[in-house]
Amino acid sequence: MTPADAVVIVYSSGSTADPKGSIHTHGTIVRHSCNIQSGYPMGCDDVVFSPMPFFWIGGLVTTLLEAPHFGATLVTMSSFEAGAALELIEQEQVTIATGWPQQGKTMSEHPSFRSRDLSSVVRTSMPDMVSPERRPPDVNSTSLGMTETCSSHTLWDQYDALPEQRRGTFGKPLEGVFHKIVDPDTGESLPPGSEGEVRVRGYSLMQGLHRREREEVFESDAWYRTGDAGRFDDDGWFYFIGRLGEMIKTSGGANVTPAEIEAMLMSYPDVLEAYITGIPSAEGGELVVGAVVARAGEMLDAEELRARLKSDLSAYKVPRYLWICTKADLPFLASGKIKKQALAERITGRYGGD
Repeated sequence: MTPADAVVIVYSSGSTADPKGSIHTHGTIVRHSCNIQSGYPMGCDDVVFSPMPFFWIGGLVTTLLEAPHFGATLVTMSSFEAGAALELIEQEQVTIATGWPQQGKTMSEHPSFRSRDLSSVVRTSMPDMVSPERRPPDVNSTSLGMTETCSSHTLWDQYDALPEQRRGTFGKPLEGVFHKIVDPDTGESLPPGSEGEVRVRGYSLMQGLHRREREEVFESDAWYRTGDAGRFDDDGWFYFIGRLGEMIKTSGGANVTPAEIEAMLMSYPDVLEAYITGIPSAEGGELVVGAVVARAGEMLDAEELRARLKSDLSAYKVPRYLWICTKADLPFLASGKIKKQALAERITGRYGGD
């Protein structure tokens, strides 16, 4: 057995297209699950809780494979349930709790939440489950990763406070991972500050896609087209714009990034989850639409939410339709991500085009 031998095929979630099987080697997963400690630090005294599925690259690399490198204890559950998660975190004195931010909101709404002692948690990606002083600083970095790059390819410690001018950054490239920003149509490299498609190569990049020839997957110079849009500033900090395939082109010709609207909706205290997509418009282009789930005990009104968004965003970014629904109404994948195409179909069936 050598580091170059294939060890696992990990499938992408299929949130924007059919799932793809990324082939990773022993060397890649061992090295990368160690190196990402720079952004997701843990040590031998840590007890790490994660309900993330381990067939998904994030759960596999940043928890299941990272913990043994540093002697941390890993606590998990077969499927996420807020009450059981709170019990585990308290019982096992968890110090690092990882998961989707929505899961933290769900735990904070559970009837047993106020009676639980969660003071052992000092780091979390689910800020609603801890007191304000134990949350990441107001200006911090998140990370960007994908199955094809064995999890994060840009990152920074989320608990490292950054200056205001870094707000919204997704960190910097890991050592040994390289990026360039190109014009998505011509492939021409663009200078710092320019927005374009992100291409990546380096040690953490997959060997290829299952049942796909190499020349179908990589550019001739070995770069991989991520399908993500973003930019690097002059100091090498990365800023993510969105998935090129998810960008909504309105009938007026404007480009709308779903993530921006989703983040704004999620910042409202009565919103638990929000998902934005586009549906065909009779005028050409697409309509911006979305689905919103209320926090427990809250009542949401679509028009009132749209009015709030009009004061926070440009008018062309405000969704034409907002579906107020329950989480059970939404089409989720096993990885926990929403299936955007199925969501668009459901909203179209509910409201039609325009």
